[in-house]
Amino acid sequence: NDDHDCAPSSGDAWLAAHVPAWIAHGAEVFITYDTGNPDTTHGGGHVYAALAGDSITPATDGALMDHYSALAGVEKAFGLPLLGGAKTARPVPF
Repeated sequence: NDDHDCAPSSGDAWLAAHVPAWIAHGAEVFITYDTGNPDTTHGGGHVYAALAGDSITPATDGALMDHYSALAGVEKAFGLPLLGGAKTARPVPF
């Protein structure tokens, strides 16, 4: 869902309508925002990201991660080779 051009409550409603059902079917869901407006630290600011699912152990990680970190985490989780910038990124711990 694109939550850029609507109220945060609209994005919240979309997540509430979809994520619980996916998790109930065994999915692990990675939710992130790609805009830290007005903060542009490190090119995109501090953005929210969360991983949810029955097999996820609750934790907080304040390490600097980026889109390549998300890619690296997915590639590692599926046993795939790391591509491009994911080779040197800190992977999201899926």
